[in-house]
Amino acid sequence: QQRTGQEPYYRPDTPLVPGFIGEANRWSGQIDRVEGDQMELRTETGMLMRGAAHGRALAAGDAADIYVRPEAIRVAREAAELESFDNRLEGTVTSLLFNGAASRILVRGAANEEIEVNLPQSGEYATLARGDRVQIGWSGAQGNCFPAGAG
Repeated sequence: QQRTGQEPYYRPDTPLVPGFIGEANRWSGQIDRVEGDQMELRTETGMLMRGAAHGRALAAGDAADIYVRPEAIRVAREAAELESFDNRLEGTVTSLLFNGAASRILVRGAANEEIEVNLPQSGEYATLARGDRVQIGWSGAQGNCFPAGAG
């Protein structure tokens, strides 16, 4: 990683960087479709995710890993609040990891994937509890996709 500033954080060159600089959710699967820099990946549990190749050589049928940072994922009470996001799902809060401004929740969706999400500290989720149903969503541009085994 030879770049400076925010680039390594938001657009890492290798899959080692998302776990080394900060934290990231990671899913493995197979690429269903690539159109320009945008791609769709079907995870091993069947969840369809939209992400970005960010210039990496990826093609339909390739095995790949996709990384999404917890702070790139929005949480909402209603699905309509997340209509602008490429990736949206409903899930159940399985855990609250309270640590002030760095608080997070773990959300389990229908595909039984557990996703770590930063929790906004603006007050609207102060009553959020384990077992609550929530909506989560994120932009496909926030999903960094790499060929499987690229690290």
